[in-house]
Amino acid sequence: MIRHVVPNGLLALAACALALSLMACGRGRPAGQGGEAAPAAQGKRYLTEKVGDIAIAQIYADGFEDLTPEQRVVAYHLIQAAIHGDPIAYDQLHRDGLQVRHLLEEIVTHPARVKPEPLARITTYLKRFYVHHGNHHIRTTRKFLPEFSESELREAALAARAAGADLGPDDTSVEDRLERLRRTIFDPSYDVSITVKDPPPGKDIVTASANNLYAGVTLKEVESFPERYPLNSKVVKRGGRIEELVYRAGDPSSGGPGGLYEHEMGDMADRLETVLPMVGPGQRAALEHLMRYFRTGEPEEFRQYNIAWVQDNPPVDAILGFIETYVDARSQKGFFEGQVSIVDHKTTHLMQWLAQNALYFEGRASWKESYKRTRFKPPVANAITVLMETGGAGPVGWSGINLPNEQAIKEKYGSKSVLLANNIESRSAAVGAGLAEIFASSPEERDTGAKHYREARTLLVAMHEVLGHASGMVNPALKGDPSDHLREFYSTLEEARADLVALWNFFDEKLMADRMMSDPKVAEVAYQSYLWDNWVSLNQIPEGDSFEEDHQRAEHLVCSYVAERTKAIRAFERDARHYRVVTDFKEMRRGVGELLAELMRIKAEGDYKAAKALISRYGVRFDPSLRDEVRRAAGAAGYPDVVAFVMPRYTPVYDSRRNIKDVTVSYPGDFLAEQLSYAGKSLPASR
Repeated sequence: MIRHVVPNGLLALAACALALSLMACGRGRPAGQGGEAAPAAQGKRYLTEKVGDIAIAQIYADGFEDLTPEQRVVAYHLIQAAIHGDPIAYDQLHRDGLQVRHLLEEIVTHPARVKPEPLARITTYLKRFYVHHGNHHIRTTRKFLPEFSESELREAALAARAAGADLGPDDTSVEDRLERLRRTIFDPSYDVSITVKDPPPGKDIVTASANNLYAGVTLKEVESFPERYPLNSKVVKRGGRIEELVYRAGDPSSGGPGGLYEHEMGDMADRLETVLPMVGPGQRAALEHLMRYFRTGEPEEFRQYNIAWVQDNPPVDAILGFIETYVDARSQKGFFEGQVSIVDHKTTHLMQWLAQNALYFEGRASWKESYKRTRFKPPVANAITVLMETGGAGPVGWSGINLPNEQAIKEKYGSKSVLLANNIESRSAAVGAGLAEIFASSPEERDTGAKHYREARTLLVAMHEVLGHASGMVNPALKGDPSDHLREFYSTLEEARADLVALWNFFDEKLMADRMMSDPKVAEVAYQSYLWDNWVSLNQIPEGDSFEEDHQRAEHLVCSYVAERTKAIRAFERDARHYRVVTDFKEMRRGVGELLAELMRIKAEGDYKAAKALISRYGVRFDPSLRDEVRRAAGAAGYPDVVAFVMPRYTPVYDSRRNIKDVTVSYPGDFLAEQLSYAGKSLPASR
């Protein structure tokens, strides 16, 4: 499953659900201006709190009450499965992730003897830790440091233990724990980045990366090791031998062994088994394979799950398991995520229109005819309402999703593309003013951008997912999946390719003819604001001069390539600020088409050498002085670096036999309490 990231923070990202509905129904451009927050619905509070440079926004599960009681029960069990798997994500990102989380949680939940000022700073750090599933930024993968000192943490931990915290039997055990975690928490030079694709001398992309997907092995050793479970395993060296540790519960029916996180994997499998009698035959077939996959770990079960899943469109859907490979510098190991959703019928028309016309757009792609599909099974395309997001799916959520990742399944069985309508709505309503106010070089550019930005961004996300990731064919002679050949450059290339498909299609006359775009100026704003978005990414990187995250590299690749290889963009400086303005949209589209054709060729042929050369030249490095300028502008405007979501609360209703007969939904809006509840903990009643 490949995702489109709408940059968090410096903008009112994409359109709210109302705006999408208006545009999709062909009733003109979205209400409001692109630089304004979406109007809050009656009784809804979106921005719940700000934690430093993070905005916390409430997600609303509109439509949950419209499900049948049985469907709500299905949703509840799938939500619980997603929560059961959440600890795996912390562990995958860093070997000390869960230990640090436990230490912080015990201090925060036993505050009676802890000094108020250090406690406040520790609580803030814990919230940031929850947002990013560790102390590395979830998008940039770079480490962030706490605002409390080592001595303050030590004093708080000892005070919490004296108040009953589970930190060991005596003060010595606390001291030992703190010493083990000292460098992980406080040392800025230790485990600097979760994912490193441009390693320093003496390191490779495996040994330089701080994630916990490998242990004690080098890239050369991993590449020579025959992995049986490439997506759902950890490769380690123990006693001089390389082993593959598999995430699985164990299979009681066959006596198959358990593995990593067998308790959590078993809980998820049990939840899936519980809902099997309550769902339709298509979803039942998919979930049976997923249940067996969680128990056995066998890749073929996951493949069969994807085949069944992509052909079904149930009222309550879920994404569970080891899905995306962005965290792994090799682009092989899946990062755990859980997402549960329902279809947003009010806002799904645009996605379905794109799916129905996918073959039309395929025929007009800029790449060679031999890479074009002549038959196209329309993807399942919906706008969805997210009910729950954990692991790699949240609390920093996505705006669009396309899956499965396996190219052969996409070509034969199709794919699913979704726009996360309530993610977009909550983010937009919570953040407020948009890019035009920050980066526009003139009042005319600002006003045009503000007027059309939301519509342009929504169309870009939709076309990225439905037309981008689902498009193209690989050379039939290519053995295996393109990701096997392009390795660490695959995800960057695929994200750039999907963005380019969207940018290329903006100027297709069918969008206007079928009233899917309200004004030709929307296409121009899409091109101009794509340059703005590239600069927004700089705001998330406080130091250094390179991008590591795949979406950021993809965006930078497109902008840098077009700026160098065309005469479409004018760059200039005025009043100590830098600006980039598209002066020739036709010429920029030519550059977009040229790069798109080459990326499709690279993917279709598995051309690793060409991918490496292109991405290394255009997608990695940036000017740190420009980054500093962007960060000053962002700070002055008070924009958050990241928007994270607090989920609704789902409460089961039991019958006389203690069976769940229904589920209610509420919106406490308490991010800290919610995250603590995932670990079975709570704040003192006196809080």
